[in-house]
Amino acid sequence: IMINDGQHEEAVTMFDRLRERFPDHHQLHYYRGRANLAAQKLPEAKADLEKFVSVAPAESKEVVDAKTILAEIEKAMAKKDGGAL
Repeated sequence: IMINDGQHEEAVTMFDRLRERFPDHHQLHYYRGRANLAAQKLPEAKADLEKFVSVAPAESKEVVDAKTILAEIEKAMAKKDGGAL
């Protein structure tokens, strides 16, 4: 809800607190990544989503979404860096 209301920073902080309490809950990485993406924090979003993909069950419906978002983040970061890898 916070993400949809434009409260991106607050959402990231909330997910940080939740990850402290539930470190093995893989979906928290996904939602924190989405919050960071909404806040235009591409490196942080990328790290969160990569972590999610590495620990989430392969059959998780969010894995496909996360991989799609990661590809878009890579493109945006490459464009921002002038195409340098």
